[in-house]
Amino acid sequence: MARDAAILPESASAESIVRGTARKGRAVEAVRLAPNRVYEAGEVIGRACADDPLLAYIVPDRAERTRQALAAAGHVLVRFGLRFGSVDVVGSPIDGVVISLTPMHLLAVPLRIAWTLQAAIGLGLPPAGLIRLSRVAFQTGRAARRAVPPPHHRLLLLAVNPAQRGQGVDAALLRSVLRHADAAGRPCVTATGYAHTVLFLSAHGFQVVADHGLPGAGLRLWTLVRLPQK
Repeated sequence: MARDAAILPESASAESIVRGTARKGRAVEAVRLAPNRVYEAGEVIGRACADDPLLAYIVPDRAERTRQALAAAGHVLVRFGLRFGSVDVVGSPIDGVVISLTPMHLLAVPLRIAWTLQAAIGLGLPPAGLIRLSRVAFQTGRAARRAVPPPHHRLLLLAVNPAQRGQGVDAALLRSVLRHADAAGRPCVTATGYAHTVLFLSAHGFQVVADHGLPGAGLRLWTLVRLPQK
């Protein structure tokens, strides 16, 4: 998932700053998430992903997508990012959050899958929701592997507080992720259900490598890849 959404390890203490240009002319900086801001970041993700099409597919009952439930899911995503990749933020208070996953050894794949399932069950996701979540992960993962064989960085989620959209926050967050991927000399892959996010990512060097839907879901997904740049 990417951008308005949302888009399903390096040390969190290391700092990375990337400057963007805000509409009002102020500098926008992305920095590594501090350990004491995990819950704040989760709250921002919860607000940003309320209408995300992937989330609506996984949890189709809007009544179950309460503010409390979305914030809880956001906290889980942040902890997942810290465990298996990196989490960067913009602003204080936080205006936006980006989670990226770093390449991992094949032996670590079962651990990541088990962690994801355990977290989903802990959030109360029913069996049907688990099946839909697994379907999304399988479809997007297969498309990414076909386009660019591992290892690659994965842009898992980019969420901006609705009140701060259009201020350069999304671009600063994305540049932070791409800086890490470029430094490692690896491609960056992501998936989104938003057509306008495809345009946003394309402007930053991503190319669509798969345009597909989920059977019976009425959901269109785009998988995109950006090759490393020097």
